Amino acid sequence: MMNVMVIYTKSPTYTYLKNQLNKYCRFVNVISSIDSNESSHSNLELSGIDLVFLEIEQSIEYYLPIIKKFFVRKIETIIISEKINHLTNLVNRFSCGFLLNPFQMEDLVLATQRAYARFQEKVIKVKNEELIQQLIDKPSEDNMIGVPTMDGLDFYKICSIVRCQGLEKCTQLVIEGDSSIISSYNLGAFTKILEPLGFFSPHRSHLINLSKVIKYKKEGTVIMGDNFGVPISKRRKKAFLEKIQASHLFYQI
Repeated sequence: MMNVMVIYTKSPTYTYLKNQLNKYCRFVNVISSIDSNESSHSNLELSGIDLVFLEIEQSIEYYLPIIKKFFVRKIETIIISEKINHLTNLVNRFSCGFLLNPFQMEDLVLATQRAYARFQEKVIKVKNEELIQQLIDKPSEDNMIGVPTMDGLDFYKICSIVRCQGLEKCTQLVIEGDSSIISSYNLGAFTKILEPLGFFSPHRSHLINLSKVIKYKKEGTVIMGDNFGVPISKRRKKAFLEKIQASHLFYQI
């Protein structure tokens, strides 16, 4: 269930919005509403709020501080306005949706479903981070890790991960058996999680399982269990050799 706050400038907007949400969006719960003409944005009680519907009537500058506040608090925002041209950049950067007033029921449902999907992703991420922290507290090769994907979580044994490669804001994980998966986590998140468990970052775009290293080439490349050559940056070469020598024997060519 997603808790909703409605900040409105016109009572008919709030009445229609609440009625349609109660009828077609049972996954949300409208727990508070504020008449923007009668209340100050600076003292809003946001505890427990997951989604805000914000009806805009005045200048963008007037609403920008509160919209940024929602963004920082990771509260989803759907903006309602009778104009859209001057809102484009604001909508794209700080909110998850826009409704052109007067809006139709179908548009409201789609925008709310999109906000709910984003909300669920955050819930999954938090739960996964809690699970990961438990794994880090008790490191073991048999530990399972939940890998966040667009569909949810895929679970693998940490010892089965050969390497990770950064792909812009995502990460490709190569698993033993020539399989791979794309995760919605960036490489930095996996580095933080896996480095204490026998992984090493030889290059800003790569994270490798030291136990899956097959060869080290003097020019600065390691061959992994999937036969992929991972580059080692010059400044990381010494640290890599110290790590690999401390972990297991290797073959230098």
